[in-house]
Amino acid sequence: MATRKNILKVDPFEDLRVFGIATTKRDYVLAWHMNEKLGLDLKRLDNLRQEEGEDTSGFSFYFYDEGENQNTFNLLSNNGDGQILLKMPARIDFFLIIRNPVSETRIATIINTIRNISGVLLAFELELAKHKQLDTILEELEFHEMSIQKKQQRKHHRN
Repeated sequence: MATRKNILKVDPFEDLRVFGIATTKRDYVLAWHMNEKLGLDLKRLDNLRQEEGEDTSGFSFYFYDEGENQNTFNLLSNNGDGQILLKMPARIDFFLIIRNPVSETRIATIINTIRNISGVLLAFELELAKHKQLDTILEELEFHEMSIQKKQQRKHHRN
């Protein structure tokens, strides 16, 4: 009799939604429109840094946390200092990352609102299972977020 193996599959990015945005807008203009039209408060924090050989590129990073048991939003540029963070099959200038559960109704509202911002060419949800190269960036983004929070805590304790 053959033995059965129980395999535990863990999705490292459960309750995470990632959207691609193609636009002619600059990062701060897109963030402003998203804040105005979606009722967010995206704030620019330290750029996400990528080192490739001797080159270091910075990718603009915006953050908004709705509070405990709510959603966290990141807006991350895919272009920085002449470099591309992730080469994707379609043109993507920004990634919008939403953490924690989001209703399908709210997702539809977010996508339609972003699509209606002038200068936005495309806005669509990315399937994480089809784009495994996102895993590394999402991990780096979590570490980046934690390091920013640690800096802010240290700064707060000094004052």
